[in-house]
Amino acid sequence: MFSILTRLVFRDVLIVTVFSLVAVTGLLMVLGAMFEGGKTGLDPVSILRLLPYIVAPSLPYTIPTCLLFACTYVFGTMSGTNEIVAVKAGGINAMRLVRPIIIFSIVVSLGCVWLSDQVIPWCQKQLRMTLLGDMETTLFTYLRQTSSISGPDLPYELYVSNIDGTRLLQPIIKHRDPKGGYDMVLRAREASLSVERSSSLPGHVEIVIRLIDGVLSTDPGNSAYFLDRTERMPVPELLKGDQFGISERGFKALDEQSQKFRNEELQTKFELATTMGMCSLRGEPVVAASVAGPAAYKIDFTNEMAYKSICEKHNRIARSMAAMPFVLLGCPLSILYRRREVLQTFFICFLPIITLYYPTLILSYNVLKESESQMFFLLWLPSLLMVIASIPFIRQLIRH
Repeated sequence: MFSILTRLVFRDVLIVTVFSLVAVTGLLMVLGAMFEGGKTGLDPVSILRLLPYIVAPSLPYTIPTCLLFACTYVFGTMSGTNEIVAVKAGGINAMRLVRPIIIFSIVVSLGCVWLSDQVIPWCQKQLRMTLLGDMETTLFTYLRQTSSISGPDLPYELYVSNIDGTRLLQPIIKHRDPKGGYDMVLRAREASLSVERSSSLPGHVEIVIRLIDGVLSTDPGNSAYFLDRTERMPVPELLKGDQFGISERGFKALDEQSQKFRNEELQTKFELATTMGMCSLRGEPVVAASVAGPAAYKIDFTNEMAYKSICEKHNRIARSMAAMPFVLLGCPLSILYRRREVLQTFFICFLPIITLYYPTLILSYNVLKESESQMFFLLWLPSLLMVIASIPFIRQLIRH
């Protein structure tokens, strides 16, 4: 059992962690909602509906930082006021005060892993469903703010001069051709906009615009008048969720999805080999060439999606375990630094995290994505470097 002094220190660390977590999470929640609202054109009421689903995804980042701040605040204050010296004078090693916090950081890290597996994917799914459920309102709000919908991923551009209720006044739709120009331009007096399920892609939705009293032009000398025309267009990427739901799946679902794509890849390779062999025997090189292109694309795509699914799982686990290396470095460093200025102590402890942990984490993840290797241990390299960096300070704390 822990002594009274150890329990008091643990209580102070827990209280400071909770208060700082509430403050930081509240700030990030508001900023995240404002970012989503600005990106998709949501109104304030819709933004408030998003707030509950933005909290959980930020916790694996905010919890380790708030725990580090709590450790530097408590131990830094104790060291600066010579309480640590008094504890040592009483024959108590300072590591006895730090040990419960290290155990607590392990429990917190495991809790973050559970959040990344169960809670965060559910929040991501609910966030997407909330956005999609109010898509028509979102589109109208977005058009009122920008008067246009365009983007490099869209095969069209939509412009309106004004919006009267649910009517688009003087809309202009420009269809892009493969060369980057426009192969068709539609101008109308007014139009109505709705979001409906796609007739060609089950499970997807698309924008349906009904144009009234307009002109269709394919080139400057070729135009035609129409009284009523309907155009169906894909939804912009900023309003769509992840098509394969990688961010919305738990660890077990990610493993199943990865295995599914691996099976599709093997099946496609077998079908391609069989087809190429039959075409070679029949002497049909043209047919073989027409089959090889789409099959090769599908093989590359399924291999990429299988790798992304399993890499996402390992990345979540490694990222969620950040609390333990943060505490291992922050506690002894804040005790040995012996300054009363809490913020100064915190920034000194946070400096190795900024310069070592996060750059290495980003670099490791990017290397894995680019190389598609199975060296997932690279994602643990940032935590390992933090533990190695903390060893000299822990040894010094134990000795003195």
